[in-house]
Amino acid sequence: MMPRVIIQFNLPAEVANGFPKLIDKVRRHIVRQAIRSALVPVKNNLKTKLMSLPSATRQSSGATLRALTSKYANSKRNPDRFYGIVGINRKLWEYFDPTDKSPVYKNAKMRQVNFGIKTNRFNDDGSAIYSKKWRPKEVKSTLKRNYGVKGGLRSPHRKRRPNNYWHLVESGFSATDTKGPWAGKRTRVFGGHHFVQRTYTETRSQAVQIFEAKVVDHFRKAFK
Repeated sequence: MMPRVIIQFNLPAEVANGFPKLIDKVRRHIVRQAIRSALVPVKNNLKTKLMSLPSATRQSSGATLRALTSKYANSKRNPDRFYGIVGINRKLWEYFDPTDKSPVYKNAKMRQVNFGIKTNRFNDDGSAIYSKKWRPKEVKSTLKRNYGVKGGLRSPHRKRRPNNYWHLVESGFSATDTKGPWAGKRTRVFGGHHFVQRTYTETRSQAVQIFEAKVVDHFRKAFK
């Protein structure tokens, strides 16, 4: 569960008295811009934690770091309700091939490709149109281990879709072997990194202060 922040603060009298007089479009613009600024330290904090994964575990491919994103908007059902989110893009996925070398990143142990995110639009020739920010591209795999190819598989490609395992990285897991000589006897336990909760705790106060300051600043500019 992502932490939800409900913000309450005291605005200067000039803002509190004048804010309701602003037309809805301007008010919403001010709040959205303030939320965008407040999300910056939150996103940077979580990014720093994700960047520590390759050296810490030697198993991270970098896909989760590249899937990090933020979003801010107001609710479609209630235009006066706003939100800002920092998290992992649920649609992004990558694959890596342990039998191939990247033509771009020569020092990478294996090749890895970001598949991008398709929009619901198509070109004149029928090909899919991808999001400008999330287009297919060659990426640098930070995997340190040499993942082999299991027998019987038609393709050596391995998918990395952060949405499938992010909850395990964050909250941890307990798994008991179901096959092999250790079936029912060996249990692996991982407590989780708790990156989201730690980021929330470390940046909440700063984010609230930035939001408050930006609301006041944008309001004063609107009345100049």
